[in-house]
Amino acid sequence: MNRSFPSPFAGAAIDRRRFLQLGALLGAGATIAACAPGGSAGTSAASAPTKAVSGGKMTVGLPTPSGPVDPVTMNDIGAVDTVLVAAEYLTFPRADGSLEGRLATTWTADDASTWTFTLRQGVKFHDGSELTAADVVATFDRVTDPDGGSAGLQSFAGILAPGGTTAVDDHTVRFKLDRPYADFPYLVSAYAYNTAILPASYRTGDFVKGGFGTGPYILTRFIPGSGAVFRRNENYWLDEAAYLDTLEVKYFADTNAQVLAVQSASVDLVPSVEPATLRTLKRSTNIVLQEAASSSFQSLQMRTDVAPFNDKRVRQALALCLDRTKLIAGLIDGKASLGNDHLFAPTFESAESVAQAVEQRNRDIAAAKRLLSEAGHPNGLDVTLTTTRIFECVDHATLVKDMAADAGFRITLDIMTPEEYFASGDNSPWLTVPLGITNWGSRGCASQVLEATVATTAPYNSAHFSNAELDNLIKKYDAEPDAKARAGIAASIAELLHEEVPIIVSYFKSQVRVATSRVGGMPAGPGDFPDFQKVFVSA
Repeated sequence: MNRSFPSPFAGAAIDRRRFLQLGALLGAGATIAACAPGGSAGTSAASAPTKAVSGGKMTVGLPTPSGPVDPVTMNDIGAVDTVLVAAEYLTFPRADGSLEGRLATTWTADDASTWTFTLRQGVKFHDGSELTAADVVATFDRVTDPDGGSAGLQSFAGILAPGGTTAVDDHTVRFKLDRPYADFPYLVSAYAYNTAILPASYRTGDFVKGGFGTGPYILTRFIPGSGAVFRRNENYWLDEAAYLDTLEVKYFADTNAQVLAVQSASVDLVPSVEPATLRTLKRSTNIVLQEAASSSFQSLQMRTDVAPFNDKRVRQALALCLDRTKLIAGLIDGKASLGNDHLFAPTFESAESVAQAVEQRNRDIAAAKRLLSEAGHPNGLDVTLTTTRIFECVDHATLVKDMAADAGFRITLDIMTPEEYFASGDNSPWLTVPLGITNWGSRGCASQVLEATVATTAPYNSAHFSNAELDNLIKKYDAEPDAKARAGIAASIAELLHEEVPIIVSYFKSQVRVATSRVGGMPAGPGDFPDFQKVFVSA
């Protein structure tokens, strides 16, 4: 956003588009859990229509893509959500985080290392050709090609290699993985957004020409930097869907402009807004708000390999300084679930078992002071907290500074631009500073978060945490197909992270969707991945 909304805390304007441009860097390419809590409608002055009607036009407001609008190479949410109108995946996440079949009807696994997917029959691409297993094989060979330029390549590193996808017959596909991975169905969903199924003949860059995809709407016009126009797919494979005559996408340079557009009804839907924006939107009378739980969070990461945070007592002390309930209320209008310094979000499988196994960490200044003293800092210590001007990061850092002062942490804030904080290279500040706050997009399964952030070889291990026991537990968790056994492993992982606390996770943000009162049929979540299949507009 380029506008600061009313807040009791000082903070800089938030540039959502710039952050989402870093989606591939922060793992949004595989963001992704069965049996998760459901999404719910938020408090609203208006109600969405419930009876679907055919016809009409709907306009969707999206961030201006920062890169190509192409399923293979896209890495920002403006491009992803544009592609979602026309293209589909083997599986798709429901609002509660669980999966449903989309282009696949069933899937089974042999020992979590060999997965077989049965394709839906009678599905046609927008050019009239039939979807077959050969198209799926070509799609995944394209994504996993190390020289193919796919933004999704990293999501499959060590999991699926070129040639690992084969056609059993015209409507059956087999994935032979490099290692057992029980959450693989999430890597063929919209969360792994570069896996949209395309014809075998597809050439990177052709999407904006129109005619590619199997989805409910067909791209007819693309205007770079401005938007796109889609028409109904009259041959869509699902009845009681594709209700609109026309769906138009309009691009906006910042979320502030999107919010103003939906308030004025010049757009009908903004698929995802930051929870803090609700302070403004709740005053609107023609707006419907939808809220769904997610796994998005902000990490307060501490370098475990350098003083003073190489002593876990210092890390524990800082964690004990935080009043998480006040953080949630003040930073994001209460739209979040409590975090407990592990990475099992409420939308993840095993979340309930983890919550029962790990006692919630609450603010305890006396205990924090005692730990600091035991660590050799009886008079407190001076540290610098580095973050960047996106989302609520600056306000978050300000509150951490104020809360931690009570235990003796004297924190100096170092606020960077996104370009500075996320600079490329091994010395990028967000990966190297002793203490930092980083925003993470939503994912669908714990494996993806753990392997990205806290495993010894994790590409984004900003805490520089290395723990052989944790690495072994993650491998076991990845390979275990039995839900009950996985829950036990998850509890062990969470207990270890809670004890060692390489990163502090105070909350998991809800995702909020905003629409005018004429829009119906849009699920509450997942926030950044709208499902346009059954959306409609009332007269």
